[in-house]
Formats: sequence, C-alpha cells, structure tokens
Amino acid sequence: MSEIIVCDCGAQVRLPAEKSSRSFRCPACKLAIPLSIDAAAIPTIRLGAAAQGVHCPTCQCEVTGTEPLVICPDCQQTHHVDCWSEIGGCATYGCRQAPSLPKAPAPSTARAGSTASGWGDVKRCPNCGEEIKASALRCRHCRTEFDTADPLSATELKRRRQLQVASKQFQWIMPLLFALSIPGCLAPFMLIASGGLMGLQGKAIRQAGPVYVVLGYAALAVSAVYTLLLLGFFAYSLVS
Repeated sequence: MSEIIVCDCGAQVRLPAEKSSRSFRCPACKLAIPLSIDAAAIPTIRLGAAAQGVHCPTCQCEVTGTEPLVICPDCQQTHHVDCWSEIGGCATYGCRQAPSLPKAPAPSTARAGSTASGWGDVKRCPNCGEEIKASALRCRHCRTEFDTADPLSATELKRRRQLQVASKQFQWIMPLLFALSIPGCLAPFMLIASGGLMGLQGKAIRQAGPVYVVLGYAALAVSAVYTLLLLGFFAYSLVS
C-alpha cells in the first residue's frame, strides 16, 4: 500500500505507488508535493532570513524566505518545490535524485522511417526491403538510388520518382509554353494553360530548376498582357 500523508492544507493524500510519478500535486489545494526517487514525501521548509544568497539549481533564481523549498536528501541542494516537481527531481547532474531519461532504442530495433544517423545505424530499402546503412544513397542489393539519406517508405519513393519524371518533362514543356505565349492570338488559351500548370504542377516545375519557374511566370505574364489588350480592343470595337 502507498503511504498516506497530511498536506499543509490539512487534506489526507495518498502518495502514488509508482516510483516514476514524481510530479505530484495535492488533489485539494493543487500545491506540489515533492517526492524522492523512492516515492517518499520530502518535507518542505522555509528558510526565512537564511535564504539570502541561496539559488535554486533548476531555475537559477535566488530563493526568498517565504517560499516553500525542498532540500535534496542526497546532495543537499535547495530547490523550489515547484521546480522539483516540474522536472521530477533534483537538478544536480549525477545526483541519485535526478530524473532519469528513457533510453533510445538500439539501432537494430529502430522502426523503419525513424531518423538514424549514428555509426552502425541501419534503415530499410523502400524498394526491396533489405537492410542498408542509414547514410546510404544507394541500395547495395537492388541498386536503387535515393535523393536523400532520410528513411523513405515505398509510397514516398514512388511519389519522388513520379516527381522526378514530371520535372524532366517540364524541362521541355516550359520553353514550349513560353514560345506559344508570344503570339497574341493564342494569349487567352495560353493564359489558362500557364496558370493551370503553375498552380497544379508548381512543385515539379520548381524541382526542374529556377529557369523553368521563370519561364512559367513569364508565359503567364505575357499571356495576361496580351489577353487584356485583346479584351480592350474587342471592347473598343463594340463601342466605336
């Protein structure tokens, strides 16, 4: 059974049984109750005049004589009660009362898609599923090449391949689009075509290179100007 203590507010509080639960508050007054690594309540104190020159190692602020404080039972460092409860223990490096951090999974047990960059880390090839080095840009089993060292899923690899194919196509589509936008008679149609391509295929065009992005916006601007001129000429013809 877990221990029952009496809070400063007078409420009887049952301490958590789990030793990992060190950020604990009284259910009645909501004040923090500092707990040790053994899930035992640590008495709170107020230093009064002796608080001058004492700093909390967690927030680095000087404590006041009226603040509720807790002294680490191992290293004897003075902490604010809220600071102790917020981080889950002592702020002194190496102290037994310091909060423990969960260990990261070993490289061999890391899931596919997780970031791995340490020596000996591995990832799964999205094409054949075999293990390869985390930093590899080419699978040594199926010879598939990647444009990034980050782990990819099969869906992401397929999407990147489609984007690469589309970007190569736009290397000849965008110059043709700009050339066709120069004749004024095609302006309305090229305005729709260039606007649609820049809006729907902007990512693939940007991957093709900045030159092709400029050609796309130039075709859009030229077509827009010619279209406005045609509309103005047509409107003038109606009223004259």
